[in-house]
Amino acid sequence: MTTEQFKLLVIPFAGRIHRVALTFLKSDTDAEDVVQEVLIKLWNHQHKLSEIRNVEAFAVSITRNLCIDKLRSYRYRNQVGELDEYSLEGTSTSPEGIVSENQLRGILKSCINELSAREQEVYRLREFEQLEFREIESILEIDQTTVRVTLSRARKKVQTLFFQKTGLSNE
Repeated sequence: MTTEQFKLLVIPFAGRIHRVALTFLKSDTDAEDVVQEVLIKLWNHQHKLSEIRNVEAFAVSITRNLCIDKLRSYRYRNQVGELDEYSLEGTSTSPEGIVSENQLRGILKSCINELSAREQEVYRLREFEQLEFREIESILEIDQTTVRVTLSRARKKVQTLFFQKTGLSNE
C-alpha cells in the first residue's frame, strides 16, 4: 500500500477517531496524541488492512482501547480527572439560566458517572457521538441486542438518578 492509498483510506474517518478520543479524554492535545498513535498502528499494519471488513470501525476500536488505557493510567487520572467533562450545550443567555443549566449539567454528569463502565461507553457513544447501533456493536465487540439493552438500562438509570437528585417529577 502506498502512502497515497493509505491517506485515501484513513483521511475520511480521521475526524471521527479524533472526536471519539476527545469524547473519552476531554483534551484536544491528548486526543490528537491518540489519533497519531492510531494512525501509526494502522500504518504498521497496512498489509492487513485489506483483510479487515470495516477499517473505520477497526480504527475507532483501537482509539477506544488507547483512550481507556490512557484513562486507566495513574498519571493521566491525576492530571485530568476521570471522565470529568461532557460537552453538553446550554440554551440560556441570562445569568440565572446559565447557572441553572450548569447545575443541571453537573447533576447529569454525576448520574452518568454512576453507570457501570460498559453502560457509560454505550451511553457516550450513542448519545454524545451519535453512533449507530451497528457501529457501537463493532467498536465494543458486542451484539446489537446487547447494545440496545445496555443503552436502555443506562438511559433508565440516568433518568431515575436525575429525578432523584433534582427532586423533579418524571410524570
